[in-house]
Amino acid sequence: MGSIDHLSKEHAFKALFDQYKDDVFGYALRFFRSRELSEELVQDVFMKLWLNWESIDGDKNIKSYIFTIAKHTIYNKLKSFVVQQTYLNDVFYNYSIESNAVEELVHYKELKGIYDQAVEKLPSQRQRIFRLSREENLSHEEIAEQLHISKNTVKDQMVKSLKFIRHYLEVNANLTSLLLVFYHYIQKK
Repeated sequence: MGSIDHLSKEHAFKALFDQYKDDVFGYALRFFRSRELSEELVQDVFMKLWLNWESIDGDKNIKSYIFTIAKHTIYNKLKSFVVQQTYLNDVFYNYSIESNAVEELVHYKELKGIYDQAVEKLPSQRQRIFRLSREENLSHEEIAEQLHISKNTVKDQMVKSLKFIRHYLEVNANLTSLLLVFYHYIQKK
């Protein structure tokens, strides 16, 4: 595929995008159960296809190549979600202050306060779902049943909550507090 000119590359790429975007979206939706995340994945997959265009073997099955990219991208995103979830759980639910240093306590309280502010800023239904999950340790199925909503809605709302909270912390938390929590997180592993 590397020997075609730029205009032909654009036409070939657009044809592949039009042909496979819905299939990749559906494939991603089975894993993420979120339209937003699935749309992002489609963009990621086709961006990688575009960037690696020159190295694509024209004799190979392009559909297989696209879905291999999708599979690896999904795996990496899911792995990232697990790491982020583990980090948040460790920091905010299992965090124990291992020293009596006043400075560490101040930083922890500051970060916890900012976290609490972020949770308070969530829309009421999303906040309720988040609290049921994190404070009452209910599963997505139990939350869906209790609130009479779908399990997918619960998952989607949790993803949006975590994304918002993470962003809120990044914008509002003191760098020293974040580094301290990160240091304790690394020490526990």
